[in-house]
Amino acid sequence: MVNTEARKKTGMTYHVFSSVCRTNGSEGAVVYGIRAVCWENGDRVVEFDDISPDMEKVERLKEILVSSQIEPEQIKYIVEDYLEQIYS
Repeated sequence: MVNTEARKKTGMTYHVFSSVCRTNGSEGAVVYGIRAVCWENGDRVVEFDDISPDMEKVERLKEILVSSQIEPEQIKYIVEDYLEQIYS
């Protein structure tokens, strides 16, 4: 479900997607990432694959991004901070 109010403020929607891990020793495992898309034109703004094999953790990141209502340039910093938090 898309948070319409957040979308209006930032122009972004976020999607969790699955992909195949490319990390040595874990090749082929299913992992999840997040994609930010500009809702006005459908252009992909940024995509981070292989965030976690735990879809719930990536869904939580999506919730953080939606509720933060950040500008697209700031997405990578939120993702980096989140990764540090879950893997520290």
